[in-house]
Amino acid sequence: MKFKVRYGDIQNEVHIDRISATDFRVGLNGRFSRVELLAREGEQLVLRVGERVEHLVVSGRDTSRTVAWRDQVLEFQIQDPRRLGKGNSAVLAAQGIAQVKAQMPGKVVAVLKSPGDDVEIGEGLAIVESMKMQNELKSPKAGTVTLCNVAVDASIDGGQLLFQIE
Repeated sequence: MKFKVRYGDIQNEVHIDRISATDFRVGLNGRFSRVELLAREGEQLVLRVGERVEHLVVSGRDTSRTVAWRDQVLEFQIQDPRRLGKGNSAVLAAQGIAQVKAQMPGKVVAVLKSPGDDVEIGEGLAIVESMKMQNELKSPKAGTVTLCNVAVDASIDGGQLLFQIE
C-alpha cells in the first residue's frame, strides 16, 4: 500500500508492505524499516521498530489521524489516491458519477449493495479478499448505485470497474 501523509506543511510518501499478520516493511520517503506488531488493543499499538519498542495511540477516521507517541501528539492528513478518485475521468466527475475500481486482484467475499440502492459516503459496497486480507470497498460519495459488476465468489482483476455511483 502506498499513500501520502501530510503533517503540517510537510508531505511524506509512505509505503506499507505486509509480510505476515504481524510483520510489516514500512517506508517513509524511501527509507524502509521492519516493523513488528507486538500488541493491539483498540487504538493502542505496541510496535517493535528495529531494536526499539514503541507505544502509540492512533485515533481518527477517514483521512484524519492523531497519533500520540512518546510525549507528542501528531496530527496527520492522509492523502490516499483511492480516496481522491484516482482513475476517474474528468467527464464522469463533472457528471457526478463515481466509479469504484479494484485496486488489486482478488475474490469477492460479499456484495453489500445492488443497483438502485442508496449509499452514503464511506458506506460499504462489497468485501474483497486479496493476499489473505479482507477489505471493504467503500462508496466515495453519497448517491445511488447504478452499476454493480461483482458477485460473491467471483474473481476480480486490478483496475476492474466494480461499482458506479451517481
